[in-house]
Order: sequence, then structure tokens, then C-alpha cells
Amino acid sequence: AAAHNYQHSLWPSIAGGASILAVALAAWQWVSRQFTVQHQYTQMHTHLVMAAASGERPRRSSRPSKPSPPARPVQAPEHWEEVWARIADMRQSGAPVDTMGCERLADESAAPEVRRYHHLVSLMLSSQTKDEMNAKVMGRLKAYGLTMQHIIDTPDDQLAELLYGVSFHLRKTEYLKRSTRILLEEHGGDVPDDLKVLLSLPGVGPKMSYLFLQCAYDKTEGIGVDVHVHRIARRLGWTDGESCKQPEQTRKSL
Repeated sequence: AAAHNYQHSLWPSIAGGASILAVALAAWQWVSRQFTVQHQYTQMHTHLVMAAASGERPRRSSRPSKPSPPARPVQAPEHWEEVWARIADMRQSGAPVDTMGCERLADESAAPEVRRYHHLVSLMLSSQTKDEMNAKVMGRLKAYGLTMQHIIDTPDDQLAELLYGVSFHLRKTEYLKRSTRILLEEHGGDVPDDLKVLLSLPGVGPKMSYLFLQCAYDKTEGIGVDVHVHRIARRLGWTDGESCKQPEQTRKSL
């Protein structure tokens, strides 16, 4: 078909008085080029088929890849180093969370999966609750028997009494029961180191999930930002109040 098309493309040259020898030479050159291209294509096709059969990866082009665009520069907030140094100095004096945070409230003599459950429960109870009260309720739960199966077997009204003292204890009773059942039935009675799974649990948000991973698995996948960090970061000028109206937006910005 290609030769037929080329024959028609040569007809104007013949009709215009070109010599038969010149036309024949041009035709021969064209056919030679087509043969070369076809031969190269056949070689490439054969190489790819053989590579696929042997498991060999095809060679990549030697052309340099297109460079990725440079990262957008981040402008540090005004007086950043001075403010950070003062905060670090202030924190050396201690805070309730240093002795009553989620990493301090698990029973160290318990099995690893039970300790991970304690970490998660302490975080679920901690929202909008003072550290002292959270530690008190966790002590009550551990004395009662803070295991997944025991919590599932406990009637809701009795569990609500055990949680009394933390903010929204009735709602947290429901969340704790539902999350515990999911962990028992779908994750073998353990709290996994999976951010998506943690975020899917009732009553567990981003802050709790990131803190849990740090505390239980020593994994840092993000920073925990609650309403207090959200408010302070804005007052310090570390975030933009217009684009960061929620703690999760502040977390991403920080």
C-alpha cells in the first residue's frame, strides 16, 4: 500500500518531464528507507517479546528525565526562633501531661495489645477533660479490668458510671463500646498501627490517632493539634486565621 501511494506521488514528476533514471533512483531510495524503518521496528518488537518472556525489564531511554519543579519555599513566622526558644524553656518546668499523658496511663505489666488498648482508651476519654480527671477515671477502669472483652460484657449504664467525671461521659460510653467491638471483631482484639483504621473508629479523630501511633508504636506520621494548639498557633502568628478555622487545618498548615 505504501508503494502504491508513493507511485501516485511520483506521477507529477514524470508528467513534468523528469528523467526516468532520476525517478527510479528516488524510488529506490524511498524503498530503502522504508525497509530500514521496518527492520528497526522488527528488531525492537523482537527484543521486547524476548524481554517479556525472560522477565527482563526493557531498557529505559537514556534521555535525562524532566527535572521536578523546586519546592515552594516556606517563610518562617516572625520572631520564630525567639518564640520557640521561650516555649522550650517554659516546658522544662513540667506540665500535668508529662506524668498523666496517654503514654503514662497504660498498665505496664499488661500484655502489649492490652497496653495499646489502654493508650487508645485514655486518648478517647481525654478530649475536653483535664489530665487529672482523665488519670483518675483511667485508674478506676484499670482496677475494674480494662480489657476489650470485659468492656464489651459490661452493661452500658455500669460503663457510664465508670466513665463519670470525664466530659461527655455518656457519649464516650457509646464510642468506647462501638470502637472496642470493631477492634475485637475486625482486628483480632488489637489496635493496629494503621492511620486509616484509627480514623474510622467512632470517637477517634486525627489528634488522637497521631498521638496513639507515637505512643503505642513509636511512629510519627503527624502532629497532634487540639483546640488549644489551634488557638495558640493562631495567636502566635504561626497560622493564617482565614485559612485555618479548624484544628485539622491548623495541623496541615503547621
